[in-house]
Amino acid sequence: MNSPARTAALDATRLKPLRFVLAVAQYGSMAEAAQRLHMTASAASMLLRSVEATLGGRLFERTAHGMVPTARARSLIPRLRTILAETDALAAAASAGTGLRPVVRIGVVPHVAVTVLPRVVSALVDQPAPRRVQLHEGRAAALAAMLQNGELDFLLGKMAAGVSATHLARLDYRLLYQDGIAIVARKGHALGRRRRPVGLDELHAAQWVLPPAGSTTHAAFAQAWLGAGRTPPEPAVEAPSFFYGLGLVQGSDMLSCCARSAGAAHPQTVTMLETPLRLDPIPVGLFWRAGSAVAEDVLPLLRPVFEAGAR
Repeated sequence: MNSPARTAALDATRLKPLRFVLAVAQYGSMAEAAQRLHMTASAASMLLRSVEATLGGRLFERTAHGMVPTARARSLIPRLRTILAETDALAAAASAGTGLRPVVRIGVVPHVAVTVLPRVVSALVDQPAPRRVQLHEGRAAALAAMLQNGELDFLLGKMAAGVSATHLARLDYRLLYQDGIAIVARKGHALGRRRRPVGLDELHAAQWVLPPAGSTTHAAFAQAWLGAGRTPPEPAVEAPSFFYGLGLVQGSDMLSCCARSAGAAHPQTVTMLETPLRLDPIPVGLFWRAGSAVAEDVLPLLRPVFEAGAR
């Protein structure tokens, strides 16, 4: 039986051509890729010729701007990233036998921190053979790209609009819950003391802290205004996540929008306003690449989370 160290050495040798192709694409230079992978220039040139012969075509064109991937290479690069990410994850899982915790990489949108994320993390770390969880925060589109490229094992949130049908066909997912969107103000705000919904004119005249354009919450907020026949208000502040938005709202008369779960988590400091805006709920789920070895290993541990939803 191979030792973990010997297996790792063999895998490193077999996967070096794939890592080399990705390095050339990343740095645009065969010399830089060779240096990064501790290869001589002649060995790098020979390796590239060997890979191109195996794959049946040229992968890079030499230009004044460096090594530029051909169409063939561009079609292969996402798959190479996924293969290497899966292999690295399997190596991490195998390292559990040496006393190291296997790593699970999860992309998260901010508002899941107050709903389902704590239970996901607990399900993975409170085990006889615990996992080490790496959290990567970001917007849905960026996280979807990382999942597609094999840089993440899971995405916890909403799948971004505009993701290709080809990519979606390679994903599995589990819907966990639907999270509404709330308009929030500080506790004691004049608009929050109303016994009737706040009018659109008053809302539009307010100063707003909003998530960045292109984010899921911002898109839902803008769509609600357009559905009411109005242009959305311009933000006074663009905040990267609801944490900043709620913090600014609590210390000012500005308004913000966030996942309803996030607003409900701060009942002593913020008020969720009644408005005529029709804000569609956001489906929150767990996404993973179909056939992922890490997912097959981890999903049985998450069964209690799936059964509980957002409770």
